[in-house]
Amino acid sequence: MLDLLYHRRSIRKFTVESIAADDRDKLIEALLLSPSSMNKRPWRFIIIEDKALIKETIGAKAHGTKALDSAAIAIAVIGLTDIVDVWVENCAIASIVVQLEAESLGLGSCWIQIRGRKTEDGTDSEEYLRNLLELKGSETVDAIIAIGHPDESLPAYTKEDLDFSKITMR
Repeated sequence: MLDLLYHRRSIRKFTVESIAADDRDKLIEALLLSPSSMNKRPWRFIIIEDKALIKETIGAKAHGTKALDSAAIAIAVIGLTDIVDVWVENCAIASIVVQLEAESLGLGSCWIQIRGRKTEDGTDSEEYLRNLLELKGSETVDAIIAIGHPDESLPAYTKEDLDFSKITMR
């Protein structure tokens, strides 16, 4: 696990290569195996492979969506707000689990925060995507995870990069 954590970096530039169906299925399994509070799984996931639809998701934020320009897939992490009050945390867990699975498959990924953000014209990002993705009821978009084959290489973290002053031993 530490090796994955040292090597996983936010990748914002991807090749044109598509993701193999087997790898896509592994990403889906990782999402569905993610832990959640009381095992309530207050989420669903929209796997977007349609390039035109991925491009439309870019409009959800004024900035910070560069990774969607070239992503092979985008995963909209949908929170079901009426199931548990910790749906945000549960969606965050699923988001990092799928990013770690992507890294283990040699794929790159980037978390794009949606909850609490605005479009360029000031519209709520969640509302923009709610309409685009035709969400219903208590569904809301927490984040979008861009995934693809990396077209950039970032150095792995080293132990020297770790700030151990953030740790208190008692």
